[in-house]
Amino acid sequence: MVIPKDKEAIIAGRIYVAVPDHHLVIEDSKIRLKKSPRENFHRPSVDVLFRSAAHVYGAKVIGVILTGAMDDGASGMFTVKAKGGIAIVHDPKEALVADMPLSALEATEVDYCLPLAQIASLLVKLANEPVPDGSPVQADDKTPTDKELNSPNGSHPPFVCPECDGPLTQFRDGDMTRFRCKIGHQFSLDALGEAHAEALERGLWIAVRTLEDRSAIQRLRAQKLAASNQPEQARTALEIADQAEQDAALLRSIMERL
Repeated sequence: MVIPKDKEAIIAGRIYVAVPDHHLVIEDSKIRLKKSPRENFHRPSVDVLFRSAAHVYGAKVIGVILTGAMDDGASGMFTVKAKGGIAIVHDPKEALVADMPLSALEATEVDYCLPLAQIASLLVKLANEPVPDGSPVQADDKTPTDKELNSPNGSHPPFVCPECDGPLTQFRDGDMTRFRCKIGHQFSLDALGEAHAEALERGLWIAVRTLEDRSAIQRLRAQKLAASNQPEQARTALEIADQAEQDAALLRSIMERL
């Protein structure tokens, strides 16, 4: 088991571990480590790895999805199958977190859905079998080009990328919907929903803090104005402070409902 270097040749029988904060990409039978845009807020991304391996090795690829949250890996597994590879999924019934296996099962027709204890022996068996002949499924499994992203016929949803606030383009992997911005950030529909929920929470907490700061500042102004014999202005400052305090409390109650 090794941590690879960029442009390192792939050697049979060696296990490569993804480098933190870098996508592990297969290109021309070499490993590339790339700081390209995150996918589903992840870098490294299992989807990026699966897609790159499928494009290089086609039917020789075996994709495995184990326990995990959200739907990471589903898009990449779709591409593995589209290129003629084999898809193995951890049985969701025994997975500690079933989201990733269930998402893969929904995204494509997997070849095996097994308990964890049976997957290792299956991998050994498959690795020693000849790759079966057969044409891969024809599917729109490629990442869209900039020209396609900017096409007037493209599907542009009325919301923006939660990473960079750029416009998004919507495209499909079979029954799955994906979104990509011009920079290259990509999201599944579930990941996009999570990202916008986090952005909303972050924005509301900023608003709460700003309102509470406003209340405190106006109360200090009121004290100063009262000390300088300006009662009307002091009263106005206190009214502003009270309203800001009420608005902050309202936002806090909204946060509890999200």
